[in-house]
Amino acid sequence: MTLQRLTRISLLAALCVALRQAFAPFPNVQPISAIFFLLVIFEGYSFAFLVMMITMFVSAFFLGMSLIVFFQIVAFGCLMLIWRISYKWLPFVLQILFVGILSFAYGVLIDSVYALIYHIPWWTYALVNGFSFNLAHALSTIIFYPIIYQIFRRFYVEKTISSLMTLLAALLLASCAPSHSTNNQTTASSAEVAKKNEISITISVTPAGQKAQLKTLKVAEESNLMKVLKANYKIEEKNGMITSIDGHSQDEAKGLYWMYKINGEMAPKGAAETTVKKGDKIEFYQEVYK
Repeated sequence: MTLQRLTRISLLAALCVALRQAFAPFPNVQPISAIFFLLVIFEGYSFAFLVMMITMFVSAFFLGMSLIVFFQIVAFGCLMLIWRISYKWLPFVLQILFVGILSFAYGVLIDSVYALIYHIPWWTYALVNGFSFNLAHALSTIIFYPIIYQIFRRFYVEKTISSLMTLLAALLLASCAPSHSTNNQTTASSAEVAKKNEISITISVTPAGQKAQLKTLKVAEESNLMKVLKANYKIEEKNGMITSIDGHSQDEAKGLYWMYKINGEMAPKGAAETTVKKGDKIEFYQEVYK
């Protein structure tokens, strides 16, 4: 593998990590799925797989590392392989629809893994509760695919690869560069900056058969939910999924599990992979699944 090719992999993976972080507040709305599928076309399967694997692994350090990351990489790798075999036989419009179907299938696969690991009924968790989030992922991929296709086509077909690398480097620097104030005010102290970046969230915990315990917390903006919980509750977890809160444990024999909602909707990911936002109302509750 040439140095130029390794450089492109690194730049694209870094850009995808930045994009995944940028779109984290919007559950399952991501441009990176379209990028992975398009890289299969323009760069080949092995190149696209490496970009995807690095993206998922590195971004997990920011969004929450758990065993599920391995299954995400395997699931995406399998779907990208299906795409590699299929895309050549599809006109562009059908390509767009097919990447949407594959993106929806990715969500179902990952939800199925959660259901299998934690012995939650597959139909309820993987299909019913996850439907809206997986549909959002599919639709966002359908929207981003033709947009990013035109960008890739312009630089891969109509221009040189060096132009693409220049664009990627510029985008990466723009996404990582700190903003600078143009006024002449003195620089705020670190304490003032931290206070400015604090947000307020509400967490309620309802063990089976008990009343909800409510807390309003001030936390840093874009904090990891699992870290917030561990700082304020006695938490036990397994592979990023909560098994006990303040001594109230799951009971797999009875099908009793900890579940949670964010702003009234079932959370699409485990707490270790969730970033809190200003004003979030997060409800943890125990529910029996049979």
